[in-house]
Amino acid sequence: GIGRIRFESGAGIVLEGPAQIELCSPLNAKLNYGKIAAYIPDEAHGFTIDTPEIQIVDQGTRFGAVVDPLGKAEVHVFEGQVDVKPQSAAKTLNLKASQAVLFSRQNELGAAIRLTPTKFADVPTPEQLTAAKSGNYPPVEAVPFEREALRNEYALIQMQTALPKGILAGEAFEYPATSLLQQTGGVGFHYEGWWADPNFTRLMVPEQRMQWGELEGGPMVLQSRGHHHAYPALAHRMARKLETPLTNDFYFSILVSYDGLDKNDFFGLWFDDVAGSKGSSHSRVPNFGLKEKRFFARFEVNQEGFSAELIDGECFLLVGRVMKEQSSYFNRLEIWVNPVGERSETPDAVVELGKGAKKLNAVHVLGMRIGQYTEVGDSLFVDRLVLGKTFESVTQPVE
Repeated sequence: GIGRIRFESGAGIVLEGPAQIELCSPLNAKLNYGKIAAYIPDEAHGFTIDTPEIQIVDQGTRFGAVVDPLGKAEVHVFEGQVDVKPQSAAKTLNLKASQAVLFSRQNELGAAIRLTPTKFADVPTPEQLTAAKSGNYPPVEAVPFEREALRNEYALIQMQTALPKGILAGEAFEYPATSLLQQTGGVGFHYEGWWADPNFTRLMVPEQRMQWGELEGGPMVLQSRGHHHAYPALAHRMARKLETPLTNDFYFSILVSYDGLDKNDFFGLWFDDVAGSKGSSHSRVPNFGLKEKRFFARFEVNQEGFSAELIDGECFLLVGRVMKEQSSYFNRLEIWVNPVGERSETPDAVVELGKGAKKLNAVHVLGMRIGQYTEVGDSLFVDRLVLGKTFESVTQPVE
């Protein structure tokens, strides 16, 4: 099972069994074996985890550790940094974000390994621990949406935007409602309709329609809020199955605007063969989106190809291609941002399939998630999601 522990110092850990831990003080615990994920706020700086072979000293961070009964230990740093000191060595190793090291009796100084956030339960935050202790978990969203049902209906009466003809799938987000949940419109999607998180998404009428060049969105858009720290770190916002799986090369385009942009913000539009649970990250399949204030394409974490930098509040046209290049599974991604003219042969960035990615033969479902360090007051606006067989089919205005 899983246990969440909050120390008097403010440090919080998730302990995943089978495990044995000794709680020694507000700033120290001894993990004899098991798996932990830890969040250490500023006031608990210097929090220490001892294991049979190493000592982990926090320097302001989020990290994970795995210890087996024989003493072998892994340390994964998700944010910030930690100092790791083998019990039998004088040298201290400083690990920074995105680094991971395996320690053993045969290698006391450690060997670099692949950072694997999905190996651990969600790293807790003080808000999660406080909310759980109060018995009100998860809490009601702190920044409620305004009611706009009547305005939405008025907008649809005044003007509707047809999707392009001859596409594989498309969604204009035009419904006489404020929630995307269980809506069954669009083209080329499964009859079951959309899954969407009603706490953090809504259909709304923007003050100005989303537009890039001659390509214009409709009277409504989908707004997605950022991550609330009392909710799970994997902040999925929407997902839906396709009516017919995609087994050949395809293109997509989507109008995107982001309010509240900073370097920690992230969103990813993913394509997979299974919807999975809400705990599925879909991080080893084709992803397109925003990271470090730039658009990206990737098959796996930290193996991105980057395109243009975003500008806060501006509307962009994001175009992508998912390909099978002399392969039975998708192995190449191409990305364009605001392409002008005939650009199908000159993408802004190209990404090839890496060894750690999933070998995907067909796409059955697509979805979108928000990054865990994105502020809850941020807003991602999207409109006119289109999938097609050609570059032109997803980039041309509706006639």
